[in-house]
Amino acid sequence: MKIMPLGLSDSLSGRGWGFPSFLLESDGRYILVDCPADIIQRLNGIGLNPLDISHVLITHHHDDHTAGLISFLTAQKYLRLFFDTYASIGSVREGQVVHDLSVHYCGGDLRWYNHFKESLVIHHLSDVPLSLSIVMDGVSQLNLLDNSVTVDLRPTKHSAKCKALRFNDSIGISADTSFDPELIEWLNKAGIIFHECGMGGPHTKITELDTLPKDILDKVNIYHMPDIFIKAWHECPPLVALSELRWYEGGKDF
Repeated sequence: MKIMPLGLSDSLSGRGWGFPSFLLESDGRYILVDCPADIIQRLNGIGLNPLDISHVLITHHHDDHTAGLISFLTAQKYLRLFFDTYASIGSVREGQVVHDLSVHYCGGDLRWYNHFKESLVIHHLSDVPLSLSIVMDGVSQLNLLDNSVTVDLRPTKHSAKCKALRFNDSIGISADTSFDPELIEWLNKAGIIFHECGMGGPHTKITELDTLPKDILDKVNIYHMPDIFIKAWHECPPLVALSELRWYEGGKDF
């Protein structure tokens, strides 16, 4: 299994590095974590399109993680309906496999989930072939891609109901959270950790991450970063690696 950060910035960024999202690949199939406003452009930038995605996991309902969902599902609808036309102009690939799509809202806020289902009707998307589910509190595991990928979930300390994710005990994503040593210990079971890092509000500060033991910090790649971090890319505190827009896999550097 491999992972690529598709966006590094926090919700206030103006530098165009993308809002938080991740793409995971397993045996040629793709899982998307979060769906910000620029998601289609991010996928196109690495040679993919919405029809390549089998599962979308939404960690929580804040706009910088969900604002692209309607446009993503709209693309799903029309790329399927007019596949040959879009293939002729390169929006999809000739002969590409069109995967069934499942969207899992992991935050567990029933009010937002019901609101989102209503928005599908408003935007004429209720006919998109889609499996939509909410991961309620108490559900701690999902099995995806014909049970080849196990996703463990754990609530985080954030202003909205939010879940951290751990994939096959190899890749951990903190999602949005205040500093939580118990959560970090849970993530530490994975070989690679992607941890959010903000400057204000219910987010983890880089000074807090820098207090972690070196064996954990050696696994940590930060994302959800304020612009100052990206501007001063090589001036961040030591022992904290910055995630870049590239593939990661345990023990390998892509």
